[in-house]
Amino acid sequence: MEYYEIAFEHAATEVEKVETMVLQGNAYRDLNKTDRAKELYEQALELDPASEIAKKNLETLAKRTIPSWHFNMLADASRNDAASRTSC
Repeated sequence: MEYYEIAFEHAATEVEKVETMVLQGNAYRDLNKTDRAKELYEQALELDPASEIAKKNLETLAKRTIPSWHFNMLADASRNDAASRTSC
């Protein structure tokens, strides 16, 4: 990740800084470090609120992130059986 930090330091324009933040956010996202990815996308939007790619990546990240409590609920067979009987 230090290459992104170096690139950010050498970025000549706000556009280059935003692009670097988005790319670094993508790298963290791919490493499943979603909290850091979110921070970088939000920082990119602070520099450029019109950045469509930062907005899109932040929205996509939010959709992909499922709270851990949800997995227990999904795995609860008796709850799911009861729910399926009542939804018909």
